[in-house]
Formats: sequence, structure tokens, C-alpha cells
Amino acid sequence: MKAITSERKKAVAAADREFSRFIRARDGRCVTCGTTERLQCGHLFSRSNYSLRWDERNAYCQCASCNMRHEYDPAPLTMYYLSLYSQEDYVKLHATWRGPTKFTTERIREIAAEYRSRVGECRWKD
Repeated sequence: MKAITSERKKAVAAADREFSRFIRARDGRCVTCGTTERLQCGHLFSRSNYSLRWDERNAYCQCASCNMRHEYDPAPLTMYYLSLYSQEDYVKLHATWRGPTKFTTERIREIAAEYRSRVGECRWKD
């Protein structure tokens, strides 16, 4: 028996897929170790809170190994972030992550469409 998937879950899955494609195309390699194998979209702060789930400042291309390691050792990705942004930016990003954010299903669909269209802008392609 097939599970019925809500429209919201479909929208979230589409936004996640398109955002991940965009991040991997934007960076083209693991930002922590440099490999181009088994690339994923890694998040500096957990994507469980929607406030930064689809925020480009919070997401970077990582290989599967580095992405998994980040859960236990966030320093490599944090150091990469700090090479691009300031400590103050990091503190502000963390505050945003801690804050509540609500997205309508329609807004989530718009996010998916935006990142689907932006993949072509990137230097790297998946």
C-alpha cells in the first residue's frame, strides 16, 4: 500500500532537491576536503529548523564523509564559513537559526522553482 504524501511534504522534498542541486553546482567540490566524489548539500546549522534550511549562507557542498563527520566535528565547516564571513555574521546566522520561521506551502514551492532556475547560473554543474 502506498503512503499518501501531503502536498506540503512534496513541496519540501522538491525544495530540498533543487536547493541541493544548486549548492552542489555552486561549489562544485567538497568545501572541507576538496573531493568531487559523493557530493551532498551540507548545512552549517541543522536544516531541521526551517529558518535556514534553504539559506545559501548556511549550506555548502560536502562529500558524504565530511557531511557525516560534521555532526561530531563542526570545526572544518565552521572554519570554512569563517573564511568567507565574519564572526559577527556567524553569531547573526546562529541567532536566525534559533528563531522561529514559518513557510507556507506556496512559499516552499517558490523556493524550489527559484533554485531550479538558478542552477544554470553556477560555474559547476552536477
